[in-house]
Amino acid sequence: MAQRKLKRQLNLGQVIMLGAAGTIAAEIFVLTGHAAGIAGPETVLALIIGGFLTLSIALNYCELATFFPFSGGAMTYIGEAFGKGWLHFVVGSLDCLSSAFYAALSSVGFAYSLSVLVPGVAKNHLTITLVALTVITVMGILHIRGVSKAGNLQLILGMFLLTVLITYIVKGLTSEFGFSQEVFNSGRAVLENQSTAAHLARMLTTIALIYNAYVGFEVIADDAEEIVNPSKNIPIGILASLALTAVIYSSVAYVTIGTVPYNELAGSETALTQALRLDHVCLPIRRPSHRPLVCHDPARHPRAFYAHARL
Repeated sequence: MAQRKLKRQLNLGQVIMLGAAGTIAAEIFVLTGHAAGIAGPETVLALIIGGFLTLSIALNYCELATFFPFSGGAMTYIGEAFGKGWLHFVVGSLDCLSSAFYAALSSVGFAYSLSVLVPGVAKNHLTITLVALTVITVMGILHIRGVSKAGNLQLILGMFLLTVLITYIVKGLTSEFGFSQEVFNSGRAVLENQSTAAHLARMLTTIALIYNAYVGFEVIADDAEEIVNPSKNIPIGILASLALTAVIYSSVAYVTIGTVPYNELAGSETALTQALRLDHVCLPIRRPSHRPLVCHDPARHPRAFYAHARL
C-alpha cells in the first residue's frame, strides 16, 4: 500500500513564525539575570556568539530537511541513515514520549500564565487541570481540521509574543527611566580589566548557560512534509527564525542590563520584571515563566506521533 502523504499548506510566513515562536521560550525570562551575574555587560555578546554557534546546527537541519522533506525531523534522518530497525524505533519512541510530556507541561504552563490575567484560574489544581485539558482538546480539534489552522494560530500567538518583547525593547530604549549606558557598564566597559583567560572562561560559561535557549527551530524540520515549496521555504524559515531569535534575545538582554545594574540582576529569575518596575512600562510580563507556552510548537507533537506510526 502506498504511503500516505500530508498536504503542503504552511507558507513561508507561517514557517518563520513556527521556528521563532518555537525557539523563544522561558529561558530569556529566567536566565537573563543568571547570565548577567556571570558575564555582566558581556551577556549581550555571549548571546550573539551563542546564536552564531547554533548556526552550524541550523545549516545541518536546512540540508537534511530539504533533502528529506518528510515529517519526523531527526527521527526520519535516523531511519534514512541506519535503516528502520531498533534504533529508529527507540529514537521515535523517545521523541513521542518527550512530545507528550512537553505538550502536558506547555498546557499546564499556559494555565498558570493565564492566571496573570484571570487570577481565579490558579486558585486550585482542578482549575489548572481543566484549563490544560481544554487547551489540549482545542489544539487536537485544530489538527483534525488541518495543519493550516494550527499554523494560523501559531502565527497569531507568535506575533503576540514578539509584539510584547519588541514593545519591551523599544520602550526600554526610549523611556526616560529605561536604558542607560552608564547603568549598562556599571563601572566597567565590555571586556575590560581582566585577563584573556578570565574573559574566555566567563564567556564560555555564559554561552553554555544560554545555549539551550536557541533550541526550537528544528520544529520546522519536524513539519517539513507540510511546508509549501520546501526546498526554498525550509532553509529560509530556519535561518530567518534563528536570526530573529538572536536579535530578540540580545536586544532584551541589552535593555534589561542597561536598565538595572547587572550586579543587582545577578542570580535573579525575574530580571525583566525588575526592569519593568524601574522603567514604569505596563506589559503582560509578571512572572519568569510567563509566555504563551502553548504556542511553542502546536504543529510539532502530532507530527512526531504521525512519523512514528509509519514505522
